[in-house]
Formats: sequence, C-alpha cells, structure tokens
Amino acid sequence: MISPSFYGVIFVQSRLNGQNGRTFIFFVFPALLIYSIFVLLPASGGFWYSLTDWNGINPDFRFVGLSNYVEAPSEDSYFLDSILFTLRFVVFMVVLQNGLALLLAVLIESSSKSKGMFRTIFFMPNMIGMLIAGFMWMFVFTKVIPQLSGSLLPGFLNRSWIGDPTWSFYAILVVSLWAGVGYLMVIYIAGLQSVPRQYIDCGSGPDDEPDDTAGFRSPGS
Repeated sequence: MISPSFYGVIFVQSRLNGQNGRTFIFFVFPALLIYSIFVLLPASGGFWYSLTDWNGINPDFRFVGLSNYVEAPSEDSYFLDSILFTLRFVVFMVVLQNGLALLLAVLIESSSKSKGMFRTIFFMPNMIGMLIAGFMWMFVFTKVIPQLSGSLLPGFLNRSWIGDPTWSFYAILVVSLWAGVGYLMVIYIAGLQSVPRQYIDCGSGPDDEPDDTAGFRSPGS
C-alpha cells in the first residue's frame, strides 16, 4: 500500500520543479484517486459510524458522539482481550517480519546468481489477492496439514489451526508473515544497494580481491 507521505513528497516536488512536478502529479493522480476511494473514504465512513449507534444491519441509527468509545472499555468484556491480542500481534510482526525480511535481503544480495529469481519468488505473495490467499491458506490449515501430520509432518501439527483461539493466533501470524515479508525485503534490498561501494570494500578482508561480479557483500563477510 502506498503511504500518504509519498503523495506529500510528490506535492512538494511539484511546487519546486515546475513542469516536472506537474508531470509527477499527472502520473500519481490515478493511484491517489484509487487510494482515496478504496482506503480514505471507507476509513472516514468507519469513523463516522463509530459515532452512531448503528448495528450494521438496521438502516435507522442516531448520532451518539463519543459514547461508544467511553462504554467499550467498561461494558465490553472482550475489549481488553482484543487490545492485548492486537499488541501481541504487532510485537511479533514487527520483530519477525523485519528480521526475516532483512535476513532474506542480505542473503539474496550476497549471492551472485539467481538474484532476480529469488526476489520474484519471495515478493510473489504480494501479487496474490487476499481473497485467493485466504482460500489457499484455509485449504492448507484444514486439509493439507491434517493429512500430512504424522507422516511427513510432526504429529503435534494436527490440531484446529482455525477454530482454536490459541493456535489461530499463530495461523494468522504465519499468513501475515508470508504476505508481508517479501514487500519489506524489497525495501531492504533497495537500502543495501544504496550503500556506497567503498564502505562495502572496507568491510572486506585484506586478502579479498575486488570482484564486481560477486554482487553485494555485507560488511564483515
């Protein structure tokens, strides 16, 4: 997803670069329009409905202000559990997603062969629609893993990954990592490729011969 700050940068450039800035706006506008329709407008609508007593079904509702936000912590027994679940998910995702993405980026850029193939393979989940990915992983958790548990996979994996609240957290975590690691990997690869060559050479041993065909080598390698 494109960050809104990206459009802010484009706007500043448009004011500084004149004709080139207008060209940037021309090409960015379609993406900005789609982003506004499918992200900004639904988000604004969701906030508006949170200020009403609409139950999601009844067409009649009334404005109640911030009372929903006041009542949720005290009257909803699942409110605290949902907050803790979200915080735990965020911690796991930040650590694991960034760690795995950086590891993959370093390994791929350290290799002199098949860089493009590996980048494509790990980025491919971002090109799969979430609806298709949902059906695919539902099949994996409900059909594939139970069939293979005890033969090709450890027996303890044969459990309710979707229905059990404890294990469903890890199922969501696996799917989210599968879908998001490739995107961050590309960002880290772009950062590694921007490291000046002299810094990389300084991290090489004294006996290392410069080799332009070897690709990126991490400092200390």
